[in-house]
Amino acid sequence: MNKTDMVKRPCGPDGVWGPIHSSCIDPRLQALLHKAWWLQVGQGRPAEEVPEILAQLPEQVVVLSSPADLLAVLGTMRSLAKVVAEARIHLNRSALESFLNTTDKVLDMDNSSLWTLAQAQQPSMGSNLLLAVETLARSLCQEDHPFSFSLPSVQMQTELLGPTFPSDYSVSFSTQSQLQAQILGHSLAPLGHNRTNISITSLVLQKLDHLLPSNYGQGLGGSLYATPGLILVISIMAGGQAFNQGEVIMNFGDIDGTSHCVFWDHNLFQGKGGWSDEGCQVQEASASPTTQCICQHLTAFSILMSRHRVPKNPTLDLLGQVGLGASILALLVCLGVYRLVWRVVVRNRVAYLRHAALLNTVLCLLAADTCFLGAALLPPGPRSPLCLATAFLSHFLYLATFFWMLAQSLMLAHQLLFVFHQLSKHRVLSLMVVLGYLCPMGLAVIALGLYLPQGQYLGEEECWLDRKGVGLYTFVGPVLTIVGVNGLVLAMAVLKLLRPSLSEGPQVEKRQALLGVIKALLILTPIFGLTWGLGLATLLEEVSIVPHYIFTVLNTFQGVFILLFGCLVDKKVQEALLKRFCRSQAPSSTLSLVPDETYIPEHSKGRGENGS
Repeated sequence: MNKTDMVKRPCGPDGVWGPIHSSCIDPRLQALLHKAWWLQVGQGRPAEEVPEILAQLPEQVVVLSSPADLLAVLGTMRSLAKVVAEARIHLNRSALESFLNTTDKVLDMDNSSLWTLAQAQQPSMGSNLLLAVETLARSLCQEDHPFSFSLPSVQMQTELLGPTFPSDYSVSFSTQSQLQAQILGHSLAPLGHNRTNISITSLVLQKLDHLLPSNYGQGLGGSLYATPGLILVISIMAGGQAFNQGEVIMNFGDIDGTSHCVFWDHNLFQGKGGWSDEGCQVQEASASPTTQCICQHLTAFSILMSRHRVPKNPTLDLLGQVGLGASILALLVCLGVYRLVWRVVVRNRVAYLRHAALLNTVLCLLAADTCFLGAALLPPGPRSPLCLATAFLSHFLYLATFFWMLAQSLMLAHQLLFVFHQLSKHRVLSLMVVLGYLCPMGLAVIALGLYLPQGQYLGEEECWLDRKGVGLYTFVGPVLTIVGVNGLVLAMAVLKLLRPSLSEGPQVEKRQALLGVIKALLILTPIFGLTWGLGLATLLEEVSIVPHYIFTVLNTFQGVFILLFGCLVDKKVQEALLKRFCRSQAPSSTLSLVPDETYIPEHSKGRGENGS
């Protein structure tokens, strides 16, 4: 049979010929692969050509005779899956049956040496095949539901539920060992409010487990595992959107030994994929050999910075919601305080600029927390306009919060480095507005324009940036950069406060310097957003779950910390509040306070401050 491409055979340094490496592909397979590639880059008519290619694949699998042929078939399936996902194409019954036939033939191949040689060239091929099957299996058009398909290596069942669906959904498969799955009604209930049809696709793959790399995520490493040979895939579609927040109960029969309930996470190990038990648990059973697994894919506040799932923890979720609510309330109180004392505390240039920056930080954080808290009430999905708008606003407002924090730190750095330099109030305020609003707006718009057309902007499970794509880095990158700059400015302030302690002065002077450092840390840490630096730890795949909890607690209560240490600790604010309170309670009384400035910029500026 004629084949095209290249055959290589390396010659070793000892003059001995090495093994033959052939990348020759059957011309018919190569033609299908090239058609799929052209569709993937936007050329052609996907709605017409995808079913045509799928119809030709089953008969071409028979001619597989080399690893290159196998990789060509898998590459074609992978490209078609990407085209279907990006173009939102719905497959008819015939096209899906052709694809499942191809999958069955590929999994049932007797020549295992082809798989071994192909995996040596492309270790992630098994994970790529699983992802392609997941994507194409849930793309069946509604007119062809219900759908049932059964072959030795592939079984699939679908069901279309109307708005009045039953309380629970269950499905069973006639595999060698008993396999059942159930989705409880309370998981499907939120979808019923949208009055849209719900399609549930259940798919069982056999013989795929030994094609997946032996990669184990956090909590599973260091041990040897064997899979029972069955992989269950369940997907829920509502209104054309994937719904991944349902609780799934699975029963695997005739399993001996200690079991771990796991799922395949395509994002682990730099995109190669791996087994993970996050969000899954083994239900304690009796003497029966059946193993029951309960998996749930839910979100928490630390999803803002995290790129992998965090197990559902009711206490953590409750604490996060309480923290956001407390933060919003504290920020509203902060605005009320500024409404009362604004004219009193902004009587010079430096104080005006500092409080203006802090006020804008409060406004942006208040709006961002409100958007993020409200996003939990919206149905997630990349095709929801309201969800998209909420994600964009949250992205912009959180970025604006950090850019205003950067404005505060840069102003402090200027006062520390240029003590006697005069600041122009209007010029500096204009620069801060550009930095605080136009820069984050530009980043948010660029991210939306770049990644929304590629389907990499909005996540499927929450109204926030897609944690699987690079879109999340348009938030993570600027935030961590600003946190780093603000940390350096804080270090400069601490060193300046510690200068008196380097001399041989009295202990009182050293004690005052130490108290100044502690006060600076308490005040500037929440104002500069330094606690968000913990988000760097949540980006690591093998990190403990503890940083997620610490990150959630510290940053959901950030508004409370800003009220306490950024507003109420300020001596001028205290002075103004006391005078206003005493004037309203006892007009004849007088109150004399010694002016004291607790914020570092005015404490450090010395004679460099002049009245406006």
